[in-house]
Amino acid sequence: MNRYTRALLALYLAVFAWLAYCTVQTWSQVPAWSSTVMAAGSLAVVVAGFREAEHADDLRGLRVELEHASRPAPVTDPLVIPDDERARFDEITAGFEDAA
Repeated sequence: MNRYTRALLALYLAVFAWLAYCTVQTWSQVPAWSSTVMAAGSLAVVVAGFREAEHADDLRGLRVELEHASRPAPVTDPLVIPDDERARFDEITAGFEDAA
């Protein structure tokens, strides 16, 4: 989670706390439907905050994958044969030297 996401999450939590406080303070003085809507709104803010954090983690993972995919492949000399391939080649061609 980066600094921007943490700040946004803190803002979401502050809005949640304010809406929850307002809901509790006005519960008996306003119609029940408005208090219910305010309580649901405070929960929606929390869900949005956690979704934002999850989205930021997904984007970071995607950036890492793209960085790995964009790296160039290691350069190898095409004229140099690896030792295991050279040993297998010598093993296969060993019989040809005796026939000549």
